[in-house]
Amino acid sequence: MIVLRVERIDGSGPYAGGVCPVDQWNQSGKQPPPEHDGTMYLLLRRIPIQARRFGFRDRAQAYAWFSWREIEQLSVHGYALSTYAVHRIVYGLTQVCFDITEAVLLGRESLAPLQRVA
Repeated sequence: MIVLRVERIDGSGPYAGGVCPVDQWNQSGKQPPPEHDGTMYLLLRRIPIQARRFGFRDRAQAYAWFSWREIEQLSVHGYALSTYAVHRIVYGLTQVCFDITEAVLLGRESLAPLQRVA
């Protein structure tokens, strides 16, 4: 299975990296924490907590998560769109979780292609 993740070259995501404040995981439902994203929270125990990484099933899902402004900020701060092949994946309504220790990085690309998703 393939997943996409917005991250820096060191693997840090935008929330841990501080570009998107954690309080942005808001009540609007656009960026819900895992415990408010469908049944995702119930299934997360399948992946060890230290190995959990969050991403998206496709570009459309990533585009729905981040605003244009956030995409621009992330790009400026060195974030890119990484593609991983994974074995274990937990699906939420708006995001996915995967085990980074079992993932294979296939490549990275600019966040700019996200702007072309309709």
